[in-house]
Amino acid sequence: MKRLLVLSYYFPPMGMSGVQRTLKFVKYLPQFGWQPVVLTIKPRGSYGYDPALLEEIPDTEIVRTFSFDPLYLSPSKHRPSAVARRGMISGLNRFFIPDNKLGWIPFAVNRGLSIAKEQSIDAIYSTAPPFSSHLAALALKRKLNKPLVCDFRDAWTQNPQAAYASPLHKKLDCFLEKKVLKNADRVVAINQEIVDSFGSMHPEISSDKFKVLPQGFDPADFESVAPIKQSKFTIVYTGTFVEKRSPQPLLNALKIIRDLHPEIFSNIQVIFAGTFRQQDKDMVRLAGMEQIVEFKGYVPHKESIALLKSADLLWLVIHPSEGNTVATGKLYEYLGAQKPILASTPEGGAAAGLINRTKTGKVFSLSDSISAKGYIVELYNNKEMGPGLISAGSVYTASYDRRIIANHLSDELDRLVAK
Repeated sequence: MKRLLVLSYYFPPMGMSGVQRTLKFVKYLPQFGWQPVVLTIKPRGSYGYDPALLEEIPDTEIVRTFSFDPLYLSPSKHRPSAVARRGMISGLNRFFIPDNKLGWIPFAVNRGLSIAKEQSIDAIYSTAPPFSSHLAALALKRKLNKPLVCDFRDAWTQNPQAAYASPLHKKLDCFLEKKVLKNADRVVAINQEIVDSFGSMHPEISSDKFKVLPQGFDPADFESVAPIKQSKFTIVYTGTFVEKRSPQPLLNALKIIRDLHPEIFSNIQVIFAGTFRQQDKDMVRLAGMEQIVEFKGYVPHKESIALLKSADLLWLVIHPSEGNTVATGKLYEYLGAQKPILASTPEGGAAAGLINRTKTGKVFSLSDSISAKGYIVELYNNKEMGPGLISAGSVYTASYDRRIIANHLSDELDRLVAK
């Protein structure tokens, strides 16, 4: 069995959707001849914890280190709320290049070298964000002379959400991005849009180096969880509202239903599961929707899956300011739930393309409340037809099985070590 050193700053028992991709790679790679050794931080300062996730990988060696970054170092009793932390991270990233997790680099490199002395390592894999993980992995590649696969769950410098304190900060970040892309043996990304952004920014780097390995869902997660019985037509959103995302597009559609179809409105409930800002809750209150909207807060992954399975409609929102590379991890789990998806997102982006290709829902602009209302009413009136609508699309979602994607990653690793 070949050994893969996996650098992942975020890893269980940390929760949130960002850990799922790496967790599932670690879970399934041993079936294809690769035994991961995970290098991560000691869990602290996460938005949510889900220790049950570790039950999926009982035999995996996980090595945890200290990290010298502001949020990690803050004492528990003084640590800001999840929402406040997101704002702090955004602010800190303007000054710290490539991000505020760069204080993990020396600890990751030092411990990675120790692991390599204790056991044979055949290849290195790192995932970002945070992009500091790639810098640590690149240092280990140079010292160990092992092939490196760099995984991108988000775009780097071409991400519209990236903000810099000065042109010099951006120039340095672009330099680091080019350095990683040039020296990695393989660069994988969750969608073609991210790959294209790298190609436009660094045309001198061969396109042969890039590979799309999409996000996905684990069918085993859905097979092991029963849906939560609901008495009303249930709309579910899981995750968070970040930056300019908000519940407003859905609320606008529901307002129209309340005015035109009060008998339908009275039989609708909306569940938001995740960490949310006070302004999101204020929007619901000002819209007069408190009686039908429930904010559940952060829930463990199994409960999130149960909510998805219990839904009659799954809602997604992506703001135009986020660019066309964003296709959130939650969207792929929406595919796994095999329930209709209403996406308030710009046409032409990665998320819209995925929904249209898989025939799993409808995409409308954030301002098209009339069409969104029409889709909700259509599904309400034909509730028993929901599974039928998705059964055709399920043929197209099979390729997003986490196990299949892990197999593709193992193929890339096999090719690299065979050189």
